[in-house]
Amino acid sequence: MKILDLYPVVVGGNGGLRTIAEFDLELSDTVRLLGLRLLETPDGRRIVLPLAGTYRGTGGISKRKNRIRG
Repeated sequence: MKILDLYPVVVGGNGGLRTIAEFDLELSDTVRLLGLRLLETPDGRRIVLPLAGTYRGTGGISKRKNRIRG
């Protein structure tokens, strides 16, 4: 697993969730999650959600290695 792109963001939460960063994540050679947000809740917990209204979609599976090995 590795982070492909990371964009720090400074957005206050007005008492709600505060956006810390936006990023793309590669789970394996064939699975990627695109357009994710790292958020901080008012009680300090950190959560990850997809970007709202992203044009790219959230996930992708590579066609180059889509066969299951047995």
